[in-house]
Amino acid sequence: MTFLPALISLFRSSSDAAEAGLAWAAPLDGVVRRLRWLPLVLFGALAAVGIFLLPRLPFDANPLHTKDATTEAMRTLEDLRESPFANPFTADIMAADAANCGKPFAATARFATGLRSLIDQQLCSDGSANKARVD
Repeated sequence: MTFLPALISLFRSSSDAAEAGLAWAAPLDGVVRRLRWLPLVLFGALAAVGIFLLPRLPFDANPLHTKDATTEAMRTLEDLRESPFANPFTADIMAADAANCGKPFAATARFATGLRSLIDQQLCSDGSANKARVD
């Protein structure tokens, strides 16, 4: 037996005989029954207006925009976003050797959402003596 049926059988609710709904809205029941089409038309028109205005609704999928931007943590995160190396919205893709170095970047080039690829062929070189200094 699950929890809710056990509670119902344990406490034996006597609310079956009570009237359901809002007592003050009882006079409106007759009006709604006689003029069924009126609420349907009103809510249908409201739905049509909502569907018409839906393309104008801005959508922001960035969860950081729900935070208070004046806190120290958010200011620090904003400072980190300025750096291309510490940005939390970047991804580091590494290749095993110089021959495969350009393949991941070619695969991500089709994304046009501000994607920036930094390819340093010297960092992908096979010889360890020819490594470039990274500052």
